[in-house]
Amino acid sequence: MKKVITPSRYQQAHEYESAYWISHQHDAVGIIRDLESVFTLAQHLQKNGYLTQRFHRFLDLGCGALGMGILWLIESDELYGLDPLTVLTPKTGKIIVDKFINGIQKNVRYLVSKGESMPFKDNFFDCIVCNNVLDHVHNPYSILNEVKRILSPDGLFALSVNTHSLRSLISKKTLKQICPNFGDLPGHPYEWTEKQITNVLKMHGFMIESHIQRSIKGRLLGKVRRTTYLLRHVETKGGHARSD
Repeated sequence: MKKVITPSRYQQAHEYESAYWISHQHDAVGIIRDLESVFTLAQHLQKNGYLTQRFHRFLDLGCGALGMGILWLIESDELYGLDPLTVLTPKTGKIIVDKFINGIQKNVRYLVSKGESMPFKDNFFDCIVCNNVLDHVHNPYSILNEVKRILSPDGLFALSVNTHSLRSLISKKTLKQICPNFGDLPGHPYEWTEKQITNVLKMHGFMIESHIQRSIKGRLLGKVRRTTYLLRHVETKGGHARSD
């Protein structure tokens, strides 16, 4: 079993995220940055033809307290957003921005819940997206088990997560021996290299359909970077794995 953070450490991350979204509720420029945060994953979905595909049931797992996520880019008969934070009403004072967010919210069914135990039936969704979420949660390994449970056998799981270089993690571990709080990010209790998170995904029964890999130099020496995966159940027949 992989190491899981303590409840108090998760509470710290949860409070940080709550404050982040409350501040952005009134911040039009912050909302623009949040909309841009899906770019890497959206580009990967577009490259593989999934932004033109219409899904039956779609879930944005960890859609944030403004309920945007990637939901505004997706075609689906039923759009769902799930987050442990209650959805907030935008109050930026910028009419266009507020109307845009309100328009997204009207088309989505929101549930306030942690991803470790989601209130959905087995095989419920044909597409689940998890963008910049997995390293913020209490137990990412339980969440991956839940995703596999509620995703249909031929469904698509699109994941985007920050990954660190080997050098950055070794340096941080070394410096923490001198200064225990060095490099701590309140909202990011988990840190993985690309190899580590790839192994975690495979261990939890996912097959990589497509993966935007970091360069060898980036994996060894680079800065933190968003890594994206398009995944399927291992049991999916006729599936294929490739790297882009």
